[in-house]
Amino acid sequence: MTMVDSPRVATAHRDEEDADYAENVIRYGIRHYMDERGMDQGDLAKALHVSRGAVSQMLTGYSRLKFRQIFLSARVLGVSIDDLFDPKYYMQAQEKLRQQTEEKLRQMKNEHHDVADVLPRFFVMPETNQLALRAPEC
Repeated sequence: MTMVDSPRVATAHRDEEDADYAENVIRYGIRHYMDERGMDQGDLAKALHVSRGAVSQMLTGYSRLKFRQIFLSARVLGVSIDDLFDPKYYMQAQEKLRQQTEEKLRQMKNEHHDVADVLPRFFVMPETNQLALRAPEC
Protein backbone atom coordinates (compact mmCIF):
# COMPACT_ATOMS: atom_id res chain seq x y z
CA MET A 1 0.00 0.00 0.00
CA THR A 2 1.43 3.43 -0.97
CA MET A 3 -0.95 5.56 1.02
CA VAL A 4 0.77 7.69 3.68
CA ASP A 5 -0.41 7.13 7.22
CA SER A 6 -1.41 10.73 8.10
CA PRO A 7 -1.51 10.35 11.92
CA ARG A 8 2.05 9.06 11.78
CA VAL A 9 3.13 11.94 9.53
CA ALA A 10 1.48 14.45 11.87
CA THR A 11 3.26 12.88 14.83
CA ALA A 12 6.59 12.99 13.01
CA HIS A 13 6.06 16.67 12.23
CA ARG A 14 5.25 17.39 15.89
CA ASP A 15 8.35 15.45 16.96
CA GLU A 16 10.49 17.65 14.69
CA GLU A 17 8.94 20.80 16.19
CA ASP A 18 9.58 19.50 19.71
CA ALA A 19 13.19 18.68 18.83
CA ASP A 20 13.71 22.17 17.36
CA TYR A 21 12.22 23.73 20.50
CA ALA A 22 14.51 21.65 22.73
CA GLU A 23 17.56 22.71 20.70
CA ASN A 24 16.53 26.37 20.99
CA VAL A 25 16.15 26.01 24.76
CA ILE A 26 19.59 24.38 25.05
CA ARG A 27 21.22 27.03 22.84
CA TYR A 28 19.67 29.77 24.92
CA GLY A 29 20.75 28.02 28.13
CA ILE A 30 24.35 27.79 26.93
CA ARG A 31 24.38 31.49 25.99
CA HIS A 32 22.73 32.41 29.30
CA TYR A 33 25.30 30.57 31.41
CA MET A 34 28.16 31.86 29.23
CA ASP A 35 27.00 35.43 29.88
CA GLU A 36 26.58 34.69 33.58
CA ARG A 37 30.18 33.44 33.78
CA GLY A 38 31.67 36.11 31.52
CA MET A 39 32.66 33.59 28.87
CA ASP A 40 32.80 34.33 25.16
CA GLN A 41 32.57 32.02 22.17
CA GLY A 42 36.35 31.68 22.04
CA ASP A 43 36.40 30.33 25.60
CA LEU A 44 33.73 27.77 24.79
CA ALA A 45 35.50 26.85 21.54
CA LYS A 46 38.67 25.97 23.46
CA ALA A 47 36.72 23.79 25.88
CA LEU A 48 34.91 21.98 23.04
CA HIS A 49 38.09 21.69 20.94
CA VAL A 50 36.42 23.35 17.94
CA SER A 51 36.79 26.67 16.15
CA ARG A 52 35.07 29.84 17.30
CA GLY A 53 33.09 29.71 14.05
CA ALA A 54 31.82 26.24 14.92
CA VAL A 55 30.61 27.55 18.28
CA SER A 56 28.92 30.48 16.54
CA GLN A 57 27.11 28.11 14.20
CA MET A 58 26.14 25.87 17.11
CA LEU A 59 24.70 28.78 19.12
CA THR A 60 22.86 30.42 16.22
CA GLY A 61 21.29 27.22 14.94
CA TYR A 62 23.20 26.97 11.67
CA SER A 63 24.38 23.57 12.83
CA ARG A 64 22.58 20.93 14.85
CA LEU A 65 23.63 20.35 18.42
CA LYS A 66 25.44 17.14 19.20
CA PHE A 67 25.19 15.44 22.55
CA ARG A 68 28.97 15.69 22.99
CA GLN A 69 28.75 19.49 22.60
CA ILE A 70 25.90 19.69 25.10
CA PHE A 71 27.73 17.47 27.59
CA LEU A 72 31.04 19.36 27.34
CA SER A 73 29.28 22.75 27.40
CA ALA A 74 27.47 21.83 30.61
CA ARG A 75 30.72 20.64 32.16
CA VAL A 76 32.72 23.76 31.27
CA LEU A 77 29.86 26.02 32.40
CA GLY A 78 29.62 24.17 35.71
CA VAL A 79 25.96 23.21 35.27
CA SER A 80 24.09 19.99 34.68
CA ILE A 81 22.62 18.94 31.36
CA ASP A 82 19.21 19.34 33.01
CA ASP A 83 20.06 23.00 33.66
CA LEU A 84 20.64 23.50 29.92
CA PHE A 85 17.32 21.75 29.17
CA ASP A 86 15.41 23.96 31.63
CA PRO A 87 13.20 26.30 29.54
CA LYS A 88 12.88 28.90 32.35
CA TYR A 89 15.35 31.46 30.93
CA TYR A 90 14.26 30.84 27.35
CA MET A 91 10.61 31.43 28.22
CA GLN A 92 11.48 34.62 30.13
CA ALA A 93 13.38 35.93 27.10
CA GLN A 94 10.49 35.05 24.77
CA GLU A 95 8.02 36.85 27.05
CA LYS A 96 10.26 39.92 27.26
CA LEU A 97 10.54 39.99 23.46
CA ARG A 98 6.76 39.68 23.12
CA GLN A 99 6.23 42.59 25.52
CA GLN A 100 8.80 44.76 23.73
CA THR A 101 7.14 44.05 20.38
CA GLU A 102 3.70 44.92 21.73
CA GLU A 103 5.06 48.14 23.25
CA LYS A 104 6.69 49.13 19.96
CA LEU A 105 3.42 48.49 18.10
CA ARG A 106 1.53 50.60 20.65
CA GLN A 107 4.04 53.42 20.24
CA MET A 108 3.75 53.30 16.46
CA LYS A 109 -0.05 53.36 16.69
CA ASN A 110 0.01 56.30 19.11
CA GLU A 111 2.46 58.26 16.97
CA HIS A 112 0.19 57.90 13.91
CA HIS A 113 3.03 57.18 11.56
CA ASP A 114 2.65 58.59 8.07
CA VAL A 115 2.17 55.94 5.39
CA ALA A 116 5.52 56.95 3.86
CA ASP A 117 7.24 55.95 7.12
CA VAL A 118 6.14 52.34 6.82
CA LEU A 119 6.23 51.87 3.04
CA PRO A 120 9.32 50.13 1.71
CA ARG A 121 11.87 52.41 0.08
CA PHE A 122 12.17 50.06 -2.88
CA PHE A 123 9.46 48.22 -4.73
CA VAL A 124 9.01 46.06 -7.82
CA MET A 125 7.25 47.76 -10.73
CA PRO A 126 4.45 45.42 -11.88
CA GLU A 127 4.78 46.46 -15.53
CA THR A 128 8.45 45.60 -15.87
CA ASN A 129 9.07 43.37 -12.85
CA GLN A 130 12.14 45.50 -12.06
CA LEU A 131 13.26 46.99 -8.77
CA ALA A 132 12.55 50.71 -8.49
CA LEU A 133 13.27 53.44 -5.93
CA ARG A 134 10.20 55.06 -4.42
CA ALA A 135 10.16 58.83 -4.88
CA PRO A 136 10.63 60.77 -1.62
CA GLU A 137 7.51 62.37 -0.18
CA CYS A 138 7.71 66.14 0.03
